[in-house]
Amino acid sequence: MLVQPPNERGLTIVQSVKEQTLRNQPAALVELSESVAALAATNNPPVKSEWRAASVTEILAGEFAPYDPARFCLAGSDFDCPVEVAIVLALMFHELPTNAAKYRAPQGALRMT
Repeated sequence: MLVQPPNERGLTIVQSVKEQTLRNQPAALVELSESVAALAATNNPPVKSEWRAASVTEILAGEFAPYDPARFCLAGSDFDCPVEVAIVLALMFHELPTNAAKYRAPQGALRMT
């Protein structure tokens, strides 16, 4: 899988299409806007490192940030990974807290070591 840095123009187009398509459906627009913002946030660690590498702990912390910290336990050594791997990990880790919250996993049920 080849992952390239995000294209700001592409994100602007997605936002424009989203707003035009859902302009008469405010609840759906808010929900989709939140999803797009969360997905876009998966690129934050690679962007901060100028697309060289990203800290796994920073990726996990960013993906878990919108949720109650008591629900998750992060432990272990941190390490940097290449940006191509970081983006894939961020997308995978994005699903973990989302599903834990969606299906109401008990506090501390999601442990990353």
